[in-house]
Amino acid sequence: MQEKITGWSKFYQTDEWIDQNLAAANEFDYSLIDSLERFNGTHPLVMQGRIQGRNWKFDHDISRKRYRVRERVKRLISSLVGYRIGEYKNYRII
Repeated sequence: MQEKITGWSKFYQTDEWIDQNLAAANEFDYSLIDSLERFNGTHPLVMQGRIQGRNWKFDHDISRKRYRVRERVKRLISSLVGYRIGEYKNYRII
């Protein structure tokens, strides 16, 4: 994830800004993420060997959610009504 953020930042920031503002870390800090879910599905065949070859350690507590008040209200309305306010979909699932 750290490499992904650094690579993405290169599109919009200078190398000096990246060196000053992004921490060079071996592990990504998941404490700033508002919500995570464990993936229990199956990966595509192309990725299975690559994933098994890595020894990723993930010990973040995924039960802890850090939603802002606005996001909590949107999620509550979504669970009651079945519609997410402000969400644009250019498709309809039949």
